[in-house]
Amino acid sequence: MIGDVDYNAATILNHLADVTAAHIRRHLQTTNHKVLAETMAENLDRVCYQTPKLEHHCPRIVRGLRHAQTVFALPVAQGHKNLTQSALAAFAHVNWSEYYAENDWTRPFLADFASGEGIGPNGVLLCDDLILGLFILGPNTLYPSHAHPAEEFYIVLSGEAKFQAGVDGPYTQRSSGDLIIHRENEAHAIWTNDKPLFAVYGWIGAISEPSWH
Repeated sequence: MIGDVDYNAATILNHLADVTAAHIRRHLQTTNHKVLAETMAENLDRVCYQTPKLEHHCPRIVRGLRHAQTVFALPVAQGHKNLTQSALAAFAHVNWSEYYAENDWTRPFLADFASGEGIGPNGVLLCDDLILGLFILGPNTLYPSHAHPAEEFYIVLSGEAKFQAGVDGPYTQRSSGDLIIHRENEAHAIWTNDKPLFAVYGWIGAISEPSWH
């Protein structure tokens, strides 16, 4: 039997998967990757019905979480209020980490970076073929160009950032509600403005393979 706290976490994370899938479908016409977007939504639909197997990791220091107070204080956009509220409700039910080891490449951004895996191999709700989580990147921070075999989406919830797709691609301003999709091994980067970026993110495909740069 799952305890009350774990059952609550499973309910919250399944709801996040549900409303994320619905948001992706509402924004199919805004992306050049409609088939991939629908596949992502279908994967999220499927995970909602899996038997929960919950795993909470021990707390760790995640320096980027100092921006959480600002994230919670930012106004909620009415166009996707349900998704934002679901993400905020899930904030305490994901496994937060800095994801990367500190080195010359990560050092400029790592203290402003926080990745919270809710569903996935390292999530609170275990799943071996999909990742769904929350993402924070502090203000005026460049998350430099990188890539990974997994296919990825972001949905911006608050803050604004410029997203780059392709090594030489332009940086495009993205704001609350926008859906951004990165194909497998497609180089991409994120550069925030004067407020922290808060987003829902997901991976499908080769989710066990590491990022590279």
